[in-house]
Amino acid sequence: MPRPCRKCGMENEDQAQACAFCGARLGPGGLAGPGAATGPPRGGMGLEETGRPGRQSSRALTVALWAIVIVLSCAVVFQVARRPRAVASQGPDDSSPLMGAKAYMEALTGGDWAGLYQTLASPVQKVLARPALESRAAAAAQRGMACAMPQTGCAAIDQGEIEVASGTIAYVAFECPTGTPQTVMLIDEAGHWKVCWSPLLDEVCGVPLPYIPPAAS
Repeated sequence: MPRPCRKCGMENEDQAQACAFCGARLGPGGLAGPGAATGPPRGGMGLEETGRPGRQSSRALTVALWAIVIVLSCAVVFQVARRPRAVASQGPDDSSPLMGAKAYMEALTGGDWAGLYQTLASPVQKVLARPALESRAAAAAQRGMACAMPQTGCAAIDQGEIEVASGTIAYVAFECPTGTPQTVMLIDEAGHWKVCWSPLLDEVCGVPLPYIPPAAS
């Protein structure tokens, strides 16, 4: 004869000592005995256990998603760190005639022909290619021409401006230890003072007087 459980109402076999559904110990007539302990179900999941597997699965899924997010974030940070940063190409400081002339003299002193070419005005660069500048300057230095040779310790001793019909030309004169003075002429190109004449350009590279005037604005 089936024995109903007084706790959960489910029927159990007559010989059952505990409810197969809720785990309650069965007394006479199916009534759960006094102080009956609720144990693990024998035949299935008890009512109080319902839903626990779902919560565990949800928690595991959340942990997995967070792990994926962390891994992807680390990968992005790693790739950004490895990416070479673009370094802006900055030329010499030529914000004034003096600074532009000093940049020219520093490049000449160091034999930096690429840097010296950057200090030249655009009209000069149009008539004088950089390879021609380098080859002619090297040949002039071998001949002992002071204007093409490195000269350390040159100091600016005079500067001023010359007004011409097409604009203003600035000049800066340097005194060098060799005793050969160096005068540099510059023009303003959008706030950058570029060299339009020097002894090197005139005597070695064939960029003679008259000075190249600024481009018309």
